[in-house]
Amino acid sequence: MKRLLLALTLLLGLATPSQGQQAPPWTTDNLLTIDLAPLPAGLSYGGIGIAVGNLSIGTGWKLEPSAWGPTPSHPQGYEGLWFKGTDPLNRTKIQAKDYAHTVITGRNAGMLRFENIEFLMAQGAGKQTCVWLGVDAPNKPDFVPATAEFINCKFTASNIPLNKDPQGRGEWALFTDAVDLVVRNSEFDTANLNEHPIYVHALGQYGMFMENVDMTGAGAIAAQLTWRPGPMYYDDPAILAVAKHANPPNEDWFHPASNAVVWWKNCHFGDWGQPWSWRGGAGLATQGVGISQLYEDCTWIDHNNKKFPAAAISDSGVEHFGAGSVAGADPANGDIIFRRCFFYCGPDGGTTFPPLIDMNQLTTHITELARSVRFEDCGMYGLNRRVSLRGVQGDEIYVTGCNTPAIKAQADALGIDTTNEAMLNINGGAFKPASQGHTP
Repeated sequence: MKRLLLALTLLLGLATPSQGQQAPPWTTDNLLTIDLAPLPAGLSYGGIGIAVGNLSIGTGWKLEPSAWGPTPSHPQGYEGLWFKGTDPLNRTKIQAKDYAHTVITGRNAGMLRFENIEFLMAQGAGKQTCVWLGVDAPNKPDFVPATAEFINCKFTASNIPLNKDPQGRGEWALFTDAVDLVVRNSEFDTANLNEHPIYVHALGQYGMFMENVDMTGAGAIAAQLTWRPGPMYYDDPAILAVAKHANPPNEDWFHPASNAVVWWKNCHFGDWGQPWSWRGGAGLATQGVGISQLYEDCTWIDHNNKKFPAAAISDSGVEHFGAGSVAGADPANGDIIFRRCFFYCGPDGGTTFPPLIDMNQLTTHITELARSVRFEDCGMYGLNRRVSLRGVQGDEIYVTGCNTPAIKAQADALGIDTTNEAMLNINGGAFKPASQGHTP
């Protein structure tokens, strides 16, 4: 995770880490390992509830923090759990059969690592998910933001019949609320969902790192990032020293640390915005996240999409707060960088000229949607598609080195129809090909 420190350095101007510097405090190997061998074909382990108190989860397996506390053989205790499938080439399957969530955790679940696991969409009643991280539990008044890491995992919704009522297809594959998140070398088989495969309601203190992730499809938005604050139930001075917080009328709200970051690398998304979903679609939506974001070597490619953008940047309304202590005091998002990324929607946007990439103000009290936006060495293609960038603090909008002949050749190799460049539309001005770029 030292690369996260590098990302912080790049995005936030922090000092370069010295040799031997400790990894960020949000990951650890001091975990109680639970080995899960694959079961015979057609069989799966039941659901899992972690730090959920007296929340009823059907016949699922429940674990409380005392399960990994001090023991005679490990007197210092563990900091969390490591669910490890024993065969990396044959992921161990987990599925809740009589509850809505295959894995559900409380916010004080500590550090959780899942490795070589396939999460099948739950079959219980309600809004089903593969994994729900950070649910409030009735008897858990303490709130310590948890951390979750997924390594070589798969989130599967293809077990949902396509002829099923859309409201019963499953809502989300990975839902988080005030949880720091790491996803590596994983895949989402999620085109059958009703909503978003990745739905980040809020992160914890440090942010989100995602690397080598592939998603075959999404009912609505492939990855929805918001910072919808939840109630803050703790008064630990050590936590408060890290997490900025505010006190809107009659409520306490959790806010990210000032050095939190979202960093994705080599992630690939396609086929979003299915006709059965009641939610709007997009390849990526970052809405009032408040912190800086870096996307490197990622692709958003949808060959049969006439309506929804590859990426959308907005404030997302009054319920989302930026990084400032008062809604609207700071830009809705921090610095956003797309580097060596490819965007394509096809085959033809039509006469409405829909956005390929869109920045859109959704509420009147937040006028700045990002601190800055940069597209560096990216490919942007699509017939009758626009790249609409606006609402950036100080007009810090940069589109540089995009759609060059070398990038066009890379896009061709990715199966993108590069016949037509997407058209830049900066602050509502004249349209021009993305290859012409823009700087303030």
